Amino acid sequence: MARMKREAEDARKAEIARTAEIASLKQALEARLKAGGPGGKNALPDMSGVDFGRYHALVIGIEDYKHLPKLQTAVNDAVTVARVP
Repeated sequence: MARMKREAEDARKAEIARTAEIASLKQALEARLKAGGPGGKNALPDMSGVDFGRYHALVIGIEDYKHLPKLQTAVNDAVTVARVP
């Protein structure tokens, strides 16, 4: 039980750290864009090392709508997108 609590606390701390890092990057980006900083007005900070956590997608492919012509590739497109790692 203590291990589970410790793991939950570690996960919470990691999430807080990620949130703070993202907020810091956002603040730096806003300042850079406002000042027209290095790299021009649209320069973005290097975010290659940021761990954004896990994301999930709900992918739905519908080909047969009641009031629209039948689509030809919606299901195949959805299957293809769902296979993206």
